[in-house]
Amino acid sequence: MGARCCKHPEPCQTNNNITVLSYNIWFGEFMMKERMRSIGKIIQERNPDVVALNEVTRENLAMLREQPWFDSYNVLPTDIQNQNSYFVVLLTKLMIHSWKIYPFKNSCFGRKLLTAELRVRIPCNEKTKVVSLAIATSHLESLDYNTIVREEQLKFSLRTLSCFNNACFMGDLNIEQKVDGDVNLPTPWFDAWLSIVGNSHVDENGYTWDPTINPMNKDLSCMEQNRLDRIMCKLCDFRVRNVEIVGQNPLAPGVFPSDHFGVLAVFEPIKETKQIPGTTQTVEGEPEFKRPTGWEKFLRK
Repeated sequence: MGARCCKHPEPCQTNNNITVLSYNIWFGEFMMKERMRSIGKIIQERNPDVVALNEVTRENLAMLREQPWFDSYNVLPTDIQNQNSYFVVLLTKLMIHSWKIYPFKNSCFGRKLLTAELRVRIPCNEKTKVVSLAIATSHLESLDYNTIVREEQLKFSLRTLSCFNNACFMGDLNIEQKVDGDVNLPTPWFDAWLSIVGNSHVDENGYTWDPTINPMNKDLSCMEQNRLDRIMCKLCDFRVRNVEIVGQNPLAPGVFPSDHFGVLAVFEPIKETKQIPGTTQTVEGEPEFKRPTGWEKFLRK
């Protein structure tokens, strides 16, 4: 899929904050209508500027489309009928400059990287300026034994986005502590959740996959609490103001909006900057999984 460009004038609205939401909404048919209504309520109440949805199907997307908030967003990709049985979607209120899909060459599940270059007007030095904000989402390779493939997909994703001063990669990255370990990100990339003082990868409030709370994922292979869903950033004109987990309230006993929880982050523009126009932050190295001792036992022989 090649890039699609939208030739529009510069955005006239000044954005004081940018809110993004990443959510694996689960392709399961169990109580899908009720779950999509609940996810839609979360989106309507939080009113994010950009939403990254994983495990989207034509059926659950159609249920979201029926809700009144949906028409305020542009949908990427535009050719939903040409996607796999489940896929990733970006919803955005921000001006789309271009977008592109990159199929992963090493995926057994048909996983892809969906990117969009957005235009944002923000306050700066008592005036305003228009900056590019690259947003991307993917559902990285599932299952513990695909750890090497997953790491290569993460490397490709950040490499693709690193040419932008302001970039955000979010989605169900399927990073499992027992096999992938901690993730070392290349400077200046960082994990939005870990950038908030007091958070750590073992903090229970950071888990987006938690069988101790959400019984909807107890029959699946990943039984440990994990931060499967993450937001990774490379920012020059913004700072992370807040990150929180959403979707933790049940609809009914034992029923949640999804088998995952979502991650929501707020980016605050840096109003005073001395950056020289046209310069790009240099990225040092590539992401690396710091795998724990014994991780090899999860590989297929």
